[in-house]
Amino acid sequence: MSSSRSKTSHLKGFISAFLLVVSITVCLHAQLSNLLRPPTWLSKITSLSAPYLPKSMGDEPSCSQNPPLSTSKRTESGRRGCTVYGHPSSGGILIKEADTVDMHFLSLNSFRPSQRSSNILEEDRFCALMRRLGASWWESEEEWVDVQLGVRERTEMEEKVLGFGWPADGVGVWVSRFGSEKEVPDDFGRLRLAVNMDERVQVMKEYGATFCHVNNVAYPRYAESARINWARNFALYIDPAHKLDWTRLWTPTGYGLILRSLKTDFKFPMKYPDSISVYHRIRSPPSLSTSNFTLDVLIVSERQQRVAARCEEDIVVYDYKAARKTPLMPFMHEAFSIVWEEQEDRKRHWETVAGSLADRVETLEKMSWKAAPLRAS
Repeated sequence: MSSSRSKTSHLKGFISAFLLVVSITVCLHAQLSNLLRPPTWLSKITSLSAPYLPKSMGDEPSCSQNPPLSTSKRTESGRRGCTVYGHPSSGGILIKEADTVDMHFLSLNSFRPSQRSSNILEEDRFCALMRRLGASWWESEEEWVDVQLGVRERTEMEEKVLGFGWPADGVGVWVSRFGSEKEVPDDFGRLRLAVNMDERVQVMKEYGATFCHVNNVAYPRYAESARINWARNFALYIDPAHKLDWTRLWTPTGYGLILRSLKTDFKFPMKYPDSISVYHRIRSPPSLSTSNFTLDVLIVSERQQRVAARCEEDIVVYDYKAARKTPLMPFMHEAFSIVWEEQEDRKRHWETVAGSLADRVETLEKMSWKAAPLRAS
């Protein structure tokens, strides 16, 4: 009897020990799973870069490899600070790595996430403020992420580092310019410790920032942004068959359009609030034998209903792979020829209208002269 009880006691002890080992193993497995699980930010980057990562043989994905990014967020906090997003009605996305001064300038809460405005005009006004801080424009957020991950190289324009400081008195703007991150001083991070714009300006002066009248800075940027939209319109409306070729003109992947020189003739300073319209015109008939062309630019103040500035842009077609200039591509020449003919047609039309108006004014003047009574001498 005692022997039977002893065996039963040993069996219960063995089972208890076995269950304890299983419990400890499950616990350790759960802890290891948590330790090995990638953080949220890494998962996001992996999913965005998945199309560019090699796949193992037979390793089929069980979920979406490239989920769509949010188009409603305004701010996104990370380990290094806050990223601000703007969604202009003209397309693309504006992105700015913001510090405390930037957040105050944009009237954003530094500690709570915010969403974009559902009102197009309000969103465009916000984007105008972002441009004043030097926010960079991208075709999409995916393109910006690709550049951050090194999937594609930055263009010469994307390499530049610009800083803007707007004094409280509202007079002009201070600008710091560096060709790339390599040219930025090692201690330039002091700028992020400023608590207001005036402190930022004082620090910028120590690093050789230059003072500019606001319009001297803004007008060329207006022309540059409009030129990108001008090329996008070829892809969307004039030559959609070569949409991919047109969109690649602003990336160093093949053929590109590079601004060789820009001349600006200022007419008068615009003041806030105002809306502007920017018009581009091809100056001369396109030719397959030339590697450059000229665009005439009109910057118009809608509030004043007059031309605020005229620009002349000298554009060069560049072959990034061969590292040299190249003649116009056939698809570019064909599209430019269509636009040139339309320009000339509208020019002839409005010259006829203007001539007709001039003839009518002259006729009215002659009629008024004949109807006027003669005064006695």
